[in-house]
Amino acid sequence: MSSYGSFSAPAPRSEGVDGFAIAAIITCLFGIVPIILGGVSLRRIRRSGQGGRVLAYVAMGIGVVSLLFGVAFVVAALSVMPQLTQGG
Repeated sequence: MSSYGSFSAPAPRSEGVDGFAIAAIITCLFGIVPIILGGVSLRRIRRSGQGGRVLAYVAMGIGVVSLLFGVAFVVAALSVMPQLTQGG
């Protein structure tokens, strides 16, 4: 046994794409959902060696952008709301 510790080989690559990565990319315009699904998918991919890492990252990125747009839209709508209710 070497003094550097033991070496563990990476998980063997399984066939197919992780289902959570596919679900994340399908729901990528729904804000927080793809961010959560993408994170779960990345953890599962790291353990199983399946494909779909890029799908998970893309879904998370689009999810963050859509979440930011959604928050900006709500803030803009709330800032205009008092003007609409006062009639001018």
